[in-house]
Amino acid sequence: MGGAGAAGYRAGGALPLTSEAQRVIFDNQHPTDCSAAKYLVFGNPTSGLGSILHQLTVGLALAVDSGRVFIEANGSGWADGVYCKNSPRSITGCYMEPAAGCAPSAAQLAAAVAVAPGGPQMAAASGPTVVRLDMSSSFAKRTLVPKQLLSKLKDLPILEKHRHYWWRAQGIAYLVRPSQRTLAALAQRERSLLRGRPPAPGCVSLYVRRGDKAIEAPVFSDEEYANLTRRLVEEDPSLRRQVFLSTEDAGTIKYFTTQFGSLTPPAGPGGWEVSHLDIPTWRNMQALLAQSFRDGSADTAPALNSLLALDLAARCDGYVASIYSNWARLIDELRSTVRCKGGAAYLDLHYNGEDAEKIDFNWR
Repeated sequence: MGGAGAAGYRAGGALPLTSEAQRVIFDNQHPTDCSAAKYLVFGNPTSGLGSILHQLTVGLALAVDSGRVFIEANGSGWADGVYCKNSPRSITGCYMEPAAGCAPSAAQLAAAVAVAPGGPQMAAASGPTVVRLDMSSSFAKRTLVPKQLLSKLKDLPILEKHRHYWWRAQGIAYLVRPSQRTLAALAQRERSLLRGRPPAPGCVSLYVRRGDKAIEAPVFSDEEYANLTRRLVEEDPSLRRQVFLSTEDAGTIKYFTTQFGSLTPPAGPGGWEVSHLDIPTWRNMQALLAQSFRDGSADTAPALNSLLALDLAARCDGYVASIYSNWARLIDELRSTVRCKGGAAYLDLHYNGEDAEKIDFNWR
């Protein structure tokens, strides 16, 4: 994610064809003649922020592939509250730089046609001006890579079954571009919510998912995360013993700030320095979101706090996580594109020691 703190971090290179992909997306989203533009308005169900952002990349792929301008539909619970009061009620409309240079008129939106992904009406040349899709009807297309980029990928050492994950990183890099207003809000929150020192060059980003993740994928103990973090620094001497911890679990924060390390710089050479955000625990955050989804009265603090955690996590050079989590992948996607850390050190709890052919990802 762009913004303060990006300068000075060790470059590891972006994913292959990142600049080309961003140009293809930008050109698709900024037609030279808005009066002739065709649109795909994409909705998504209520879900976690990481899951929704990944779902939006599916809509973006369908739009680019068909030559339509991608528009996120209004109605996101993540855009309820005071912060988004005068903005479109969508994630990209409220928090991010505009995703498109053109927009359909009210009359065009009223005449929008619900279509099936891949159907004849999707074609920009002959189909309706505005078509509507949502994630539930597009799930079968979740592995789509726009044809404008797929041919280029065939020459790269990326497994065929992983090509859409490359695309997902490109879609995230384009969509998750916080506006100047949001960057200012994140900087203010960082000053008030960060405990410990800010992530420094050579730090390790550690993401520990708790909450409801046990119903979706294996979870790992704090000790397992700690051991893998130590191993990462042993294997890459350019890394420092500073961890930025992302987690929704108060017990995990206590473990890493009292048993694994501390919030202050260590006195000895073998100690660890840990920083984290002082934000609501998983259960409290779910209650805030439930209220927001129910009556629209909750503030958008959960979304801003999540974006701040994402920004801080992507600053570090090293990374330890379980890639089965949407949020863990989101951090890595931003590290590997806009933060130019595609070649930086990373160790995974779920696939520790597995070869690339065996690796797969949990969609949700």
